[in-house]
Amino acid sequence: MSVATINNIRLQLGHCVIPILLALGNFGNFFTTWILIRTVKQRANSCALYLLCAALANWFVINTVLISSFYGLDHLEPIHISNVLCKLRWYGAHVLFIASRNFLIAACVDRWALCSQNIKIRSFSQSKIALRVVFFIIIGSILMAIPLLFFFNNSSGRCAINPSYNLAYTSYSLTFIAILPPSLMILFSFLARHNLTMIRSRVKPIDGDKTRDIHIHKRDHDLIKMLFGEVVMFCLTTCPFPCITLYNFLTVPITSNKTPIRVAIESFINFIIQPLLNYTYCCTQFYGGGGDDYDSGDYDSGDYGSSDYDSDVDYSDIEGLDGTTSLAIYIILLIRNWVLSDDTSQPSDVTFVYGVHSTSNKINVENLNSLFITGQWTSRYFQYKQWHGPHRFSLSFNRRQLEVTGLGKDNIGEFSIDGIYSLNTRRIALTKKYQKGTGNSSQNLGHTVNIQLEWNLKERLFDGKWYVTTEKYQGQGKFELQFDQ
Repeated sequence: MSVATINNIRLQLGHCVIPILLALGNFGNFFTTWILIRTVKQRANSCALYLLCAALANWFVINTVLISSFYGLDHLEPIHISNVLCKLRWYGAHVLFIASRNFLIAACVDRWALCSQNIKIRSFSQSKIALRVVFFIIIGSILMAIPLLFFFNNSSGRCAINPSYNLAYTSYSLTFIAILPPSLMILFSFLARHNLTMIRSRVKPIDGDKTRDIHIHKRDHDLIKMLFGEVVMFCLTTCPFPCITLYNFLTVPITSNKTPIRVAIESFINFIIQPLLNYTYCCTQFYGGGGDDYDSGDYDSGDYGSSDYDSDVDYSDIEGLDGTTSLAIYIILLIRNWVLSDDTSQPSDVTFVYGVHSTSNKINVENLNSLFITGQWTSRYFQYKQWHGPHRFSLSFNRRQLEVTGLGKDNIGEFSIDGIYSLNTRRIALTKKYQKGTGNSSQNLGHTVNIQLEWNLKERLFDGKWYVTTEKYQGQGKFELQFDQ
């Protein structure tokens, strides 16, 4: 194979692949940004905020640097003429790349913190903390990329690494691209996965607090899986770049001994890795993440009452279609699901119950245990513009383990209850599981209702919200709970 043939293959490959990456990247990052913005608006989610910032950084990369690379296939790029543009091009690209990597690392740390059994560590997974972290990441990325202003110039007639900084740039790439980011991502991803496997087990915190379960909200599970997919994609597409940089540095002394065919092959491999493979991660966040599995979660979901709308598409039919059609239909269903969904997101039970104390409950209560009494309780819930109830049922509070269980019956059917509570915050988180085949057959689907309540000193009862999420219905509403006898 001749040098001209290899160069022609490289040129044709760029003409074919780069437009595909641009199309997939803009399409994917648009929908990723749109979906994550909706998530952040519905409920301030720290992980979603990090992934949103990463998607925006990736979008800027592909619409600046990747377009510049495509233009350079057939034209002389301005960076080879202006030394200022040369430095700014590499500096700006690395600022965006560093920011994207750091946002992904922050998301991994956030998911690990969310799944932690330590309350202080879990406090990191908060939106107000995430906003500060985003600010520091932006400033840090701008500062970390400053060395690139010295590493690159066009003194040789092309915008390339200054030979005097070959060692420094190679060390920089290995440290801040090949070693630290993947190591931190993999470490905290495995720690988060490890915590997830233990999330349902009994744990005793080191502060001597009572034993309690940790519940992770279903959407947090989806974000964790999406994050794991992005980490894998990042490692596969980004790590080869510092490796080829190291190879180029080690072979500098024998550059004059390289044959033209070897130089052409090395140039071809460099082109595949940079820009094609290196920018693939920026274009595949929407496709590589694993957050599309909305059927998983720690708890079941179901209707509280009848559904507001019915799904007229059978998701199982998609399996028999080809990949392109399946992707198109899935995206349509995903968009439809988000458009029709209500604001039904809820905090995790542990975050709600053991989180920040409410400012409305500052008045001292002589005997906090008197709020959580085993016996008969009544409740009512608000749905479809009216109150339903009251309904009477039994609750039993375990003061040693700070857990609550119960049984009862309402207009939907018979149900069982389990949950957790806190004397300090005076909050209760309940999981209400209906027994299928009892009560109203059209409304009782054996589903689960998640309830989060806080003591209302003025009304002398617990009030809060119920949450329901199923394939056909998503909703939330007011809920009141009061001791009867």
